[in-house]
Amino acid sequence: YKGELVSEDEGYQREDLHVEELRSFLFFFKDGFKCLRLDATFSAGLGRLKNDNPLNKANEKD
Repeated sequence: YKGELVSEDEGYQREDLHVEELRSFLFFFKDGFKCLRLDATFSAGLGRLKNDNPLNKANEKD
């Protein structure tokens, strides 16, 4: 998953901006006790196209 590493607060701000554009490619994770985000909105990497929707709507299956 390629993207820009940003803080939790910055991630929330970007999520709000991207929702208005109907494009959001933010991956949320924890590193120890620190919450971080990878913003792949402007990345050419294909990892951003995977999602975590319910299995009947997901574009990636196990």
